Amino acid sequence: MIMGTLVTRIKPLETSVKARVKNFKRWICSTTKPINLQFSNITHFYIHWESNCHSGPFTAKVESEKQFINVNVLSEELEGGFTHYFFYVPQALLQSDSILSISDQSEKVIQKQTFDITRAETFRVGFIADNQFIYSKFYKICRLLSSKKPNVIIHGGDSIQDYWKMHQWSTDYYSPILHASKDLFKIPWAMVLGNHEATSSFVPPYHHENRWYSFSQRNAYFIVLDSNRQSDKRQYEWFIQEISSITFKKATFRVVIVHIPPFIEYWEPEAWNRGESEWNRILREKYVPLFVKSRVDIVLSGHQHNYQRGKRNGVTYFIAGGAGGDLDTQKVHDWNMYEKTLLDHHFLILDIYANKLTITTYDINNRIVDEVKIEK
Repeated sequence: MIMGTLVTRIKPLETSVKARVKNFKRWICSTTKPINLQFSNITHFYIHWESNCHSGPFTAKVESEKQFINVNVLSEELEGGFTHYFFYVPQALLQSDSILSISDQSEKVIQKQTFDITRAETFRVGFIADNQFIYSKFYKICRLLSSKKPNVIIHGGDSIQDYWKMHQWSTDYYSPILHASKDLFKIPWAMVLGNHEATSSFVPPYHHENRWYSFSQRNAYFIVLDSNRQSDKRQYEWFIQEISSITFKKATFRVVIVHIPPFIEYWEPEAWNRGESEWNRILREKYVPLFVKSRVDIVLSGHQHNYQRGKRNGVTYFIAGGAGGDLDTQKVHDWNMYEKTLLDHHFLILDIYANKLTITTYDINNRIVDEVKIEK
């Protein structure tokens, strides 16, 4: 959401300054954003990082005990002399013992990263959204989230406030996560496009090329939608194909993630009356009936900066936009469906078992404020 409050941002030294070597006319080449592993679609991971200089070409080698793969690394130059490096790799190749090595032309290894890819039957997912603006709040949420040891993290959108200001990815997103726990980047992330880090025509470089996609973990199937493109016929047709697939139908638990919730109750009254009440209309009119028809279990959203949980026509809706942004406290509508509301910062933990899904909500002081169990 758009904020009118001026907030002072902390700019960590290592993310905003380049060091010059004495007697040399060049910058020290260093990694300015860590290697990050993201779900790209049902079969592949998107792996990427950033450097303060352009070098290469690089080769990525992903190896485990039984197999390995070499992949050419792609790159794109960003503003300020930074370079974004990225490649895609099949999910099946990454195991709990997988090691990623990045080598230059001389085959010298310049970076190494191990990943924590669990194959255990019990699976834990962390969910956060809308962390923009308040560094200290997001840092604390990440510290608590790391202590729960999730296997996957879903970010429900609005990682930053202003999509055209690329430095905010350092100050408002990567820096608080890294300072909270570097282990958080050893596990896969699923990124959702919000209305602040993307538009209907722009996708940030730190997000893969798919605006909407799906991924599967254990007995749960996750579908990620782009609420910036609610009216896009391609997304709608793709979603129908997804919910018609055998994999989706066989999944014990079915989860949809979309930044803007179908049913909003808290917002800025002036903005709401100015037309922002219509931002989710297409989602509510076209997609919600399909959620019900396809027997989606839960819908996870952010956008509204507080916590709500309610059930409507068999689908449980969670609004969890409380990872750091200024809170929404003014009620603008009543859908008569929400059973729990919390006007505080928070995060979710989803524990997926063979026949049970537990969703636990923690506030910023690590107190359990809500818990829901769905059994099959």
